[in-house]
Amino acid sequence: MRTRGEHALVTGATRGIGRAIAVELARRGARLTIVSRTAEAVARVAAELGAHGVVADLADVDGFDRLIAQAVDAHGPVGILVNNAGLNAPTALAYASAASLRSQLITNLVAPLELARAVLPSMVERDAGCIVNISSIAGDVAIPHQVPYCATKAGLASATRVLQRELRGTNVNALLVVLGLVATDMIRELSEDQVGAVIAKRFALFPELQVDTVARHVIDAIESRRRSLVLPRLVAPMHHLRLIPTRVIDGLLAGVDVGRPPKVRNH
Repeated sequence: MRTRGEHALVTGATRGIGRAIAVELARRGARLTIVSRTAEAVARVAAELGAHGVVADLADVDGFDRLIAQAVDAHGPVGILVNNAGLNAPTALAYASAASLRSQLITNLVAPLELARAVLPSMVERDAGCIVNISSIAGDVAIPHQVPYCATKAGLASATRVLQRELRGTNVNALLVVLGLVATDMIRELSEDQVGAVIAKRFALFPELQVDTVARHVIDAIESRRRSLVLPRLVAPMHHLRLIPTRVIDGLLAGVDVGRPPKVRNH
């Protein structure tokens, strides 16, 4: 699908991968809404990109409707949703605080699904649009001290694959992006945890992606209507091996109509 002229909403857009994606979307002519928790950062990046900025904490489940309403008021229906925002607070689950656990679960998994649920009806009605979910190879492996992060990224990947099947027969796409090591603050912050520091040191043996490179590949994938993007290619076999059961189920469900649900009649 085209990105020029489309309304693109990007979460976690003031730093790292999210900012790079927002910059690339702006360069290709999209109308932007950027979302982040920090008002100063939102104002700065919005001014740089000519975007509409929304300050929102995605761990706050009561703020989703307001976020979408502000975006739609600014630029009309969302045509591209990039669920990029994510939290990772490495520690053993036994010592994680309840607040930290819940904020990661909500920000990383509940928020992307809620935002997708909010924008999908208009996309399906217009028969155009793209949901982009930024996941991680952490969703395919077990990394100590990262229970909520690994679990939510696995859940987001699974949800995206199911959504792809629900959207068959429409021109609305769901793009799953699975990333290995990317040069971001999140990777550097691993070193603040004792186990995370060892993991980060050993992961340094693998190639590290730059955020600008990731952004270009993501937008290219949107425009070419790809359903999955795994970077770097080195980790792709590990990810695709996990999809074998899904392919089997696809065969078993061949011919099953999972199109639009019937409208509910008012009595």
